[in-house]
Amino acid sequence: MALPAEVQQGLYIRAGRVANKVPNIGQSYSQITGVERKSAWGNCNYVAVGAPNTPAYRITDGLPANFLFISNIGNGVALGIVPRAMLTAPIYVFSDNYGGCQFHIASSADAVAFLHVYRGGGGVANYTLGAGWTPRGVLHSNTVPAIGGPPQVINGRPVIKDVGSFAYIAAGTTTAECCFLEMTQGQIDQVHGHTPVNF
Repeated sequence: MALPAEVQQGLYIRAGRVANKVPNIGQSYSQITGVERKSAWGNCNYVAVGAPNTPAYRITDGLPANFLFISNIGNGVALGIVPRAMLTAPIYVFSDNYGGCQFHIASSADAVAFLHVYRGGGGVANYTLGAGWTPRGVLHSNTVPAIGGPPQVINGRPVIKDVGSFAYIAAGTTTAECCFLEMTQGQIDQVHGHTPVNF
């Protein structure tokens, strides 16, 4: 399997509408301790041409729900859950503001968990998978060159690149095509560390 062909340099992903739906205080999740469920669902539609800032994944807060945005938590673990019942259609998972944090994937008989795991001076934030959950993969953002690099200068102003995690699950499959995206103002500059994760 592979990432969608459009996930490459030049693609815009602006998840602001869905990111604004994420609760300020995340809910606990009984099956995984030490996490906050800080995520929100939206709709992702690929627009190749014919509109400003294309090609793009147009992200709205509409239906069908196929785009899961996961927030980040300083010194903590933010969680997003994809029920296996939703895997009859393509699913997109995105989280941003990586500065050395890790992207973890775990699964159970009923769901797949995606976790934005804080990593800082005090080490990696801890969480515990409950019975029936199996760790499936870990991606390390500190391997992305933009982490800790100098800001770009755009129109005379310094702009720090964002690094986001991305996962794509094709309809009817049990593989998450995962990677990190090095981005400037919502546009992909480079794709790093593509890793298929089976669950």
